Amino acid sequence: MKQRCKLSMPHPRFGTWWLIGVALSLPVSVEAQPTVAYSVNAQESSLSIYDVRDDGTLRYRRHHVLPKAPSSVLLHPNHRFLYALAKASDQIAIYRVAADSGDITEIPGSPVTINARSPFDLAFHPNGEFLYVAARFSGVAALRVNGATGAIEELAGSPFPAQERTRSLAVHPSGRFLYATNAYSNSVSVFTIEQQSGRLLPQPDLTVSSGQQQPAPRQALRLQDMPALGGGVPYQIVVHPGGRYAFVSNWAGASISVFMINAEDGALRLLHGKPVATGLNPYALAVHPSGKYIYVGYWGDNKVAGYRFDETDGGLRELPGSPFDSAGTAPVAIRCTDADHCYVVNSWSNSITLLQVRSDGTLVPHNTTQTRSGPVQLAFGPAAEQSVPREDVLLLTAGGGTVAWWHGSRPEQFSVVPGVPVFDDLAVFPEAGLVYLIPRSEPALRAYRMSPDAGTWETLADIGMDQQPTALLADRRAGFLYVYDANGAITAYALDAATGTLHQSQYSLQPGIGVVASALDAASRYLFTAGGTPPLLRLFRYGDAWGPVMSDMTLYGPPVALLARPTALLTDPSANFLLVGTGAPNRISVYRHHFQSGLLDDTTVRQQALTGEPRALAMNDAGDTLGVVTGSPNTLVSYRFHNLDGRLERLTTLPLSGVPKGVQAGAQGLYVLLAGEIQVYMPEAVTGTMSLRQRLPLAFEVNHIELLPVGR
Repeated sequence: MKQRCKLSMPHPRFGTWWLIGVALSLPVSVEAQPTVAYSVNAQESSLSIYDVRDDGTLRYRRHHVLPKAPSSVLLHPNHRFLYALAKASDQIAIYRVAADSGDITEIPGSPVTINARSPFDLAFHPNGEFLYVAARFSGVAALRVNGATGAIEELAGSPFPAQERTRSLAVHPSGRFLYATNAYSNSVSVFTIEQQSGRLLPQPDLTVSSGQQQPAPRQALRLQDMPALGGGVPYQIVVHPGGRYAFVSNWAGASISVFMINAEDGALRLLHGKPVATGLNPYALAVHPSGKYIYVGYWGDNKVAGYRFDETDGGLRELPGSPFDSAGTAPVAIRCTDADHCYVVNSWSNSITLLQVRSDGTLVPHNTTQTRSGPVQLAFGPAAEQSVPREDVLLLTAGGGTVAWWHGSRPEQFSVVPGVPVFDDLAVFPEAGLVYLIPRSEPALRAYRMSPDAGTWETLADIGMDQQPTALLADRRAGFLYVYDANGAITAYALDAATGTLHQSQYSLQPGIGVVASALDAASRYLFTAGGTPPLLRLFRYGDAWGPVMSDMTLYGPPVALLARPTALLTDPSANFLLVGTGAPNRISVYRHHFQSGLLDDTTVRQQALTGEPRALAMNDAGDTLGVVTGSPNTLVSYRFHNLDGRLERLTTLPLSGVPKGVQAGAQGLYVLLAGEIQVYMPEAVTGTMSLRQRLPLAFEVNHIELLPVGR
């Protein structure tokens, strides 16, 4: 399986550059069915999209605004539509999923208000024609789904009554039965599904006890509205792939109930006479695809317990070393996508942990990815059709005011587009095909439409500015352009992808005079700046899901004092760490930023000494290899980066034949810009050590390189 290439580099650039654009086409193999993931984030009401790499790690792509307090997300069985549930507004947002990329577009009429009070969970019938909704205050809603358009309509009689505080649903693999947990009634409602209409018929004995009878400690659980005799508070229910068993996590009872399913009528029978004891506050449940293992997340202990499941008698036996670290706080959902990978959604630490599954079912944390605030559910799905091939284009800037495109796959084609002014900085939005320049000595920006594949460059608009711009920073994931001016202010603009026009946000940031480097984290939540006298690291964070970075976090903590002059900033692809290059003494410092506030922890900073001054930093998309180019002496230093704790392990130090001007991380290695050429260094597969593999001669003297994803 081949992974699509995705590239990153520190930005914006500060200083003076002119432009000659040269495009180098780098063919990349792609998956036949690229895999994507989607999370809903309750605290800020957003839906995040991720690329899923071949090794299972998630890479944040972008986010969309949702109705208030989303609680569940689910992909249609045909992979063409995505449904996101919002409990505060009783709505479902519906999106069409692009077959070639997994990107989403909201369908007409979405979001749809449904007849379900405080909806909490979603479940599809296996045929995809019916969608069921657990509503905490009105039972189970039933909807018919149009498989061609994604539209929904409520079935007659919906919602169907259950008991108190319905929270979780599971549909039997046969499609004949539906189960719903009722948290405050200590029960599971059992329904038969009418196969033609999708309506729900309650079993004669409407509910079956979850098996946990003792009163719950309401104050300790912060569930003040729960009845005094609420019992174990059953939260999540899952059905074994074989269809013979069901499992329920009992939040207050610290247990799992195991039920045998009657194949004739779907009735549940509690096995072994009582639930199986677990750790504190079991919440999330998942069955391994093999059916051999059951995993449960302990909300209170931040652990994931694993059990070997015996299909002959329904017994659970805890695995050696269990419970395992969730590498986050408040695990709220677990999803196992294949035999080797399970994911834990950590709601309070705003993170998703990839756990590797060993052959014996035990779990090992492999990687954590930061996301937006309050993730609660995660959905996976491959695109339904062949992925569209893509190229990665190498854009170079040099003196002159001319744009030229060269494709390595078509070396005979070389086109020059005149009329580009001498400029001070540029920002590129490759998916929208937009480029913004700061014309020299003009209080304005100029917008262009570029097409690297066609080799064209079209002038769109001149955009006046109140102050003389000095630098630009592109937030490609969220679609904002940050404009720096000579007074030390940063203003955010939302861009119109169709026209290239910019819309100014209400507030400006004030990092002060003398900023020399900036970096946005991979989830578009935080902006870090470095510079000033004395040199400081400053932090700004987003205000909400639909706005740009705008809040100055100095109100919540002082800036971090740097003991040396900053030279480069970089955030890692998992959005956990900020890397800072400083000169005299020359070193790389690695800071973990707080999962909720973004504030930097300077008490646990990791540092690596360098023999030369770090000029630029780049990290590959996998997030495991860091490249540093230094001056005096001119070297390329590579490190192994450890995602879980931020450690740097030096791999290779290679001399360079000239003064390095920049470095970019590509799918296969590191691209170092020198006078007259680009040198491509690639890692050895096992050890990760770097060696020079290719030289790309340049017909022009250039000052900057940037690898841009085109297509998907």
